Amino acid sequence: MKRGFCEKKFSSMLISGTFTKAVMYLMLLSDSIIAGHFIGASGVAGINAITPVTAIVTFFGDLLSTGVGIVFTREVGAMRKDRANEIYGQGLILSIGLGLISALLILVLQDTYFRVSGVTGDILENALKYYRLVPINAFLTIVIFYLEQMVYSDGDELCNNICYGFQIGGNVVFSVILTRFLGMTGIILGSVIGNSLGILTCLWHYFRKENTLRFVWHLSFKDFLLTSRYSIVDSSVYICWGLMDYVMIGFVSSRFGEAGLITLAVVVSLIEFGVVMDGVGMAMQPLIGTYFGERNHQLIKRVMRSAVKAAVIEGLAATALIWAFTRQFCALFGITGGEALARKTFNPRMGITGGISIIGTTGIVEPMSSAALVETIRAEANLRRAAGYRQLLLTVGNYSSSFLQMNAEAVSERAVTCSNFIGDALDIGVSLGFEGILLVGHIGKLVKLGSGIMNTHSSAADGRMETLIACGALAGVESAVLRELTDCVTVDAALSILFAHGAAQKALDVLTERIDHYLQARVKGAAQVGAVIFSDKHPVVLEAGAAQSLIQRISEE
Repeated sequence: MKRGFCEKKFSSMLISGTFTKAVMYLMLLSDSIIAGHFIGASGVAGINAITPVTAIVTFFGDLLSTGVGIVFTREVGAMRKDRANEIYGQGLILSIGLGLISALLILVLQDTYFRVSGVTGDILENALKYYRLVPINAFLTIVIFYLEQMVYSDGDELCNNICYGFQIGGNVVFSVILTRFLGMTGIILGSVIGNSLGILTCLWHYFRKENTLRFVWHLSFKDFLLTSRYSIVDSSVYICWGLMDYVMIGFVSSRFGEAGLITLAVVVSLIEFGVVMDGVGMAMQPLIGTYFGERNHQLIKRVMRSAVKAAVIEGLAATALIWAFTRQFCALFGITGGEALARKTFNPRMGITGGISIIGTTGIVEPMSSAALVETIRAEANLRRAAGYRQLLLTVGNYSSSFLQMNAEAVSERAVTCSNFIGDALDIGVSLGFEGILLVGHIGKLVKLGSGIMNTHSSAADGRMETLIACGALAGVESAVLRELTDCVTVDAALSILFAHGAAQKALDVLTERIDHYLQARVKGAAQVGAVIFSDKHPVVLEAGAAQSLIQRISEE
């Protein structure tokens, strides 16, 4: 059958639509990729912790833009331009209004969101840094969703493609640059800049001769229901996806920790690859809407035939690409070059050469079961004992490893990472005959030791604020100040309040004494034990028990 104008127009819009969806996919993926390369595993997990919020924002953006775009083109096709202007005007008003409401809700519900999610530790710290500008980005995202859809529905494919180019290009370029200076906050700031550039580019359409969009102040609940009818099914997918992701994040975080969240991120990203192939649906919408308004059923059938063919071809292409490049996909998150990367990890210290154990970014094998992980700690500690060391140096995670490298680089390579299993690591140190055991960790984790909690994973126990409040009460801190701590999500936030009221030092002195008490109770005199507890946000370095003596002895070995 000869290709007519209808088929050619569909092909043109299919290319533009697929490009648009590909850009959306890259934007979903780019922040996680940048976090993986510049921040590490906890950065990727931190981005994932915000994904449900992004899904809700996408729901609102898609609910407005898709439905309005369909009804707008239908009215244009029916030669009812005044009515089309009303639909466009109401959509613009609602997009700005919903954008502002979304930003406000995200800001107000921050503490509740993270408290319910169960995310803690390094992941929570990175998520909070990223979250700072999420309200602003949510507003911009909903607005740009609408503007891009309307520019596309108005037939300006060139402006639409340029807009997406600036949006994704600005996002990636500025995120990469700013992450070097601002960390996680730099990634979301890059997204804000990218969305802002996209909006500015969309405004170019209004100065082009192709523009037929005319703003008319119009608000009608009936018209809102009309436009929503065409988009509620597609947009509800984002709500379902966000809720599922929120549940999965909590489950995976509690059961498998940071390593599980990295795996989840890769799997989710592969599943989301299907969104690229939804360019067929995007190409159909304005054409079907216009021909429906014209009541030209013959052209609607021709568009549908072209769409079915394109959907089959794109579906097969997507499946082939996923099958062919699944392994290479991991490289997007910084997992490349097994043997070369292995030299940068702990693997050589564990006797692993010629390859890499890929879990997180440290190279430490982190088995799924707690018992297996404890045995991994025992194996590495046993290597230290066999090497002749009499003092065991323990770190909790990436923060404490970085702290050691900055303050005691000469001994940092001999540290054994015990993760959340502090009690088990102390028992292992005693059973292997170490004379002294020094624990180094961030206060966000080790504050739990002040209540005798020896497994610091959130699934085992929290008690961070309760411990600080108890220490503050024993130190004589005013009850009004202690009540402020109950609303804090992180220990650093609680410390900010204590420092502001001049009560931090006396509360931390009590905390240090309690940590020493519980460490001594655990080892029962079988070894000298101490802890160095630090904060990267406040001038806090606590030394509990025999820390000072152990530091000296470790440096001399």
